[in-house]
Amino acid sequence: DDCQSAVIRNKFLFTDLSEYDCVVTVEKEGRLVQSRKLKIQLQPLGDTKIGLQTDRQTVPGEYTVTVSFRLMQDTLWAAAGHEIAFGQGTYKVEGEKNTAEDACGRITVTHGRLSLGVRGDSFETVFSYISGGPVSYRYAGREMLSTMPLPNFWRAPTDNDRGNQMPQRYAQWKTASQYLTNRNADNTVIPPAIKEGRNEVKITFTYRMPTVPESHCTVTYTVSGNGRIDVRLSYDVVRELGDMPEFGMIFRLDADYDRMRWYGLGPQETYSDRIQGAKLGVYSSSAADSMAQYLRPQECGNKSGVRWAEVTDANERGLVFRGDAMNVSVLPYSPYQLECADHPYELPPVNYTFVRVALGQMGVGGDDTWGARTHDEFLLRPHGSRMKFEFSFF
Repeated sequence: DDCQSAVIRNKFLFTDLSEYDCVVTVEKEGRLVQSRKLKIQLQPLGDTKIGLQTDRQTVPGEYTVTVSFRLMQDTLWAAAGHEIAFGQGTYKVEGEKNTAEDACGRITVTHGRLSLGVRGDSFETVFSYISGGPVSYRYAGREMLSTMPLPNFWRAPTDNDRGNQMPQRYAQWKTASQYLTNRNADNTVIPPAIKEGRNEVKITFTYRMPTVPESHCTVTYTVSGNGRIDVRLSYDVVRELGDMPEFGMIFRLDADYDRMRWYGLGPQETYSDRIQGAKLGVYSSSAADSMAQYLRPQECGNKSGVRWAEVTDANERGLVFRGDAMNVSVLPYSPYQLECADHPYELPPVNYTFVRVALGQMGVGGDDTWGARTHDEFLLRPHGSRMKFEFSFF
């Protein structure tokens, strides 16, 4: 019903909700389009369903309706307007799909003995058969990749993870991330599958992962005429390997690309079991600010529910990642650099920005730090015979 109503529960024991301002806002993909106050009277421990009295939107896009309760007056502990509780809902207004963007621009495909090149009006990219992926992506004359992006199934262990022996249980996924290869056991290259279309080219690489039992994954890159690259990571599930810490891709960019702006949950880091206090909106941060100040470096800085994320330099040049409720992490260190440091001063000098774009990541747990595991509902368990994650960058 386009979020036209909400269920309100008053968990106070003695306070009626009439003592607080109720503010309802409507935002279109992070931009405020409507705000109004409602008068709510609800006795302690009561619940009711109310109409939100918001205007029906017609412009296509995603809309977020937020119901916020705020202090009417200054108190000893917070000023008037301080938010004490909120709830959010989203809805989409559908419109005609714009296919002009997808069709614009013609590409030139060059087939080499060891690589495939794709060139458009403002970009060019090179896929290496030997390395097994894109080794260059230049946009407007600037190289954006410092190395080839790769599938990633690992995160730096948290204190909670170490306490419950997560690194020992999931060690094969670390090995799979570090040592996957596009070569067969006899060291011959697994040839990529290539399919050319009118204004796009699709190339699929297959990787063999050194797990027991052996496993495989594929990454398909679809290059469009406008320079956008659609990525699909697929993994044929091996039941014996169980769930994994993360399922996504990792990019290494030059350290200059250290600014992040995203539309998703925020403003702080969020995980599958740490999202209840987050709001959907547009936020900004930096790779350095995403580093939590733990005594021991570990996993941090993840953003959940991301629709798009810009990773740019000081001149706002960089890459845009788009997907459906992705997990995105932008940090100055790789998971392995974080894991190898027992103290922050042991971290190496910052030379790169590491961008992880993932379907999901297991929760961080925290019932205690000496044995309690992540709850089952927050594990990244495979469903069906194949896991798949799709996103794009340009």
